[in-house]
Amino acid sequence: MKRIILIFSIFFTFSCFALERVENSIGSTLDLKTELSPIMSKASNKFSLKEILSTPEKLEPFLIENIAIVTPESAQEISSFIRESTKNLFIKGYTKETPLLSEFLFQSLKKPEVIAKFVSIFIKVNQLIIFAFIIILSIVLSHYLGELKYKFPPLSLKRISYSVFRFSLVNGMRLWIFSFLFMENIKPISQVYLTSIITLKDSYPALYSISSLVLESV
Repeated sequence: MKRIILIFSIFFTFSCFALERVENSIGSTLDLKTELSPIMSKASNKFSLKEILSTPEKLEPFLIENIAIVTPESAQEISSFIRESTKNLFIKGYTKETPLLSEFLFQSLKKPEVIAKFVSIFIKVNQLIIFAFIIILSIVLSHYLGELKYKFPPLSLKRISYSVFRFSLVNGMRLWIFSFLFMENIKPISQVYLTSIITLKDSYPALYSISSLVLESV
């Protein structure tokens, strides 16, 4: 009987101690939550991903601030990173020598506002809907124009010429409409790309000539 009373007393004492610790812990948690609630409320009001993704005016500064953290020292550093990242992928054979891509990424990261402006394309819902509608129309147009090629003999010069004309017409129209809808977004990054080609003019003489003409006309 004494053993039972002793065990019960120990259990009761431990239970009271544990309950007191739990109550103190809950009280501290509630006090901490009360103290942090104004800070958390301000942070929540300040950072809203949905609001940032809904307007270019807020998305672009957000992207610029975060892209600016990435500061590669050279295009060679980016090239090494690309090779290391793709060494186990099927495209590794295409990334062994990437001077133009590396230079383009290097120049772009030096101007985060250019990347931010380009990424803003994807939140311009109205323009994207219009462009999607144009793509659907161009597919239909390409199909009907493609039927006309059967009026020419197979493998004839006229048939080949017509196929090239149809391809150029449809894709040229798509490119022109895309440029018209998103000119302010693609112009800065296009200039960075042309500048990258000029930097590597010895490696890409033909592209350098075209890039120089384009930059002079802009």
